[in-house]
Amino acid sequence: MATFLERKISNSSNIYNYDYYMNSAAYGNMSLLRQTSNWNQSFQSVYLKLVPNLQIENNPNDAMSLLPYERGFQFLHFLEETISPSLFQKFITDFYKNNSKKSTNSIMFKFSLKEFCDVNQISSKFSELDIDSWYNDPFPSKLKNISFPAPSLKEAEDLALAFVKSTSIPAA
Repeated sequence: MATFLERKISNSSNIYNYDYYMNSAAYGNMSLLRQTSNWNQSFQSVYLKLVPNLQIENNPNDAMSLLPYERGFQFLHFLEETISPSLFQKFITDFYKNNSKKSTNSIMFKFSLKEFCDVNQISSKFSELDIDSWYNDPFPSKLKNISFPAPSLKEAEDLALAFVKSTSIPAA
């Protein structure tokens, strides 16, 4: 939730805007895919799940990286887009209020979301979410199709490439 909230705050602040939010999301997504593209299947199956299985043979420290943050962001962004931004804002606000000063886990989150969807008469949306797949599959099908259209991203990359090409590096 940390990366999701960080990007949401930057989106709603006077400093940054939606374009910054989408650029940050696009870079995070590219970084996630780049880091994991050459991992072997067994490593992926443990460390790319939103809810990793950290038994004795798996070192919990190996699961701490950029990956859980980006996967969590993608999951929450997907939920927001599927449910609707306004309803998801209400859900996430209620979730924080109801669970402040408590330790929560993925099961509690899923239960709270289902309860919220039922109360708000959007139970059909909950069935579309396929939360178990997000939690347990290293690359759920929804993740493979996720993209973050960032109009200024191409412009920023072109400027960076032009700068790199124009800057000569002195020989040592």
